[in-house]
Amino acid sequence: MNMKVKNKILSNLYSLKSIGYNYISPVDFNEYNNELPNDIDKLKDVVDNCNLCNLSHTSKNKIFLLGDNNAKIVFISTTPMIDKESVKNLFITMIENVLKISKDDICLLSLLKCSSDLELTKISNEIDICKGYMIKQIELINPKLIVTLGDSYNYLLNENKEISSIRGMLFKYNNITLLPMYHPSLLLRNPSLKKDAMVDLKKIKYLMESF
Repeated sequence: MNMKVKNKILSNLYSLKSIGYNYISPVDFNEYNNELPNDIDKLKDVVDNCNLCNLSHTSKNKIFLLGDNNAKIVFISTTPMIDKESVKNLFITMIENVLKISKDDICLLSLLKCSSDLELTKISNEIDICKGYMIKQIELINPKLIVTLGDSYNYLLNENKEISSIRGMLFKYNNITLLPMYHPSLLLRNPSLKKDAMVDLKKIKYLMESF
């Protein structure tokens, strides 16, 4: 069974799940993830042609990654930050002014690959479907440090914690150091949190200097 056929089967299963069918055994996406290509360019091709979820049918385009796919530091958000110019600009400012590195020297991934104008309120199904791509990306990039932005930490490590309770703490994800911090969109809404974000960025800079 080739990848195209498997994608179609998974798409049908998730479509049934989204309209209320609950008798279908859960699809083990980790098993599916093991069959994804071990080449970053071939993986991009799979993502570009993915139509497993409803979001993919309304997407303007797919954002595979931004930056360097050989970067030592990977930032992860839940949705593509490129959709909102103000959020993207603040993120770039933090990277270049505090970490003193170019945006081209880091890698920015998102759990959801589809860029869309839709307001995403319930995205658990889409996350379940799309998460395997990001897990494979991390495996292939093999960074020294992962920085999760906002609630992406919970999706990556299957936790359910408020970002305020774990931001700035160090964890391990497959032997890679992981640090959660506030998402730039939250900092725009709550400027008082920028002080905490600055502390976290300085910790990130210290970690980077030890690479």
